[in-house]
Amino acid sequence: GELRACLRWMSDLHYLPSVETGANLVSINEECFIISTRIRSRWILYLAAILPKFCIAGVVWYVGCRWLASTPAFGDLILNSCALSFVMDVDEIIYAALVPESVRMQVERTKVFSTRLCTKRLVEQWKVIPVKSFGTTLLHLGFAMFLTWFYIFHWQSVLPAYRWDVSEHCTDEYLA
Repeated sequence: GELRACLRWMSDLHYLPSVETGANLVSINEECFIISTRIRSRWILYLAAILPKFCIAGVVWYVGCRWLASTPAFGDLILNSCALSFVMDVDEIIYAALVPESVRMQVERTKVFSTRLCTKRLVEQWKVIPVKSFGTTLLHLGFAMFLTWFYIFHWQSVLPAYRWDVSEHCTDEYLA
């Protein structure tokens, strides 16, 4: 979710037209769309907002994998999963608690114009979108499965020198 949102936001910013001064905004139905930005403003957004969010999501994914992999019991796994979900959402909780409602409403109403959401483009690509979305979803699923496999067999440090040799000790003669 978080990594995909960062990539989508980065893509939307990348395809905005550049202007020399300021930024162009359009207001439609009480929503404000950013339709162009300065290159410097775009790089500030990349470095100050998208890159930290992307790095935090990656670190939380890695630490969360280590933490959940070291959970000894199923009940504790459920509890730790809920705690990890809280950690992932704590920034939004702090934002809702500390930022005034008027500022939150302004932020909700301000959006980056995205050509991928343009109605005319969606109508033209209606037959392509389901295939592309399923392909993208399958690509993300494959990438998540690869990362999980890579973590289990190469990165995990919860059980050092683990060689999947427990099964020989779990035979009937040892359990009897």
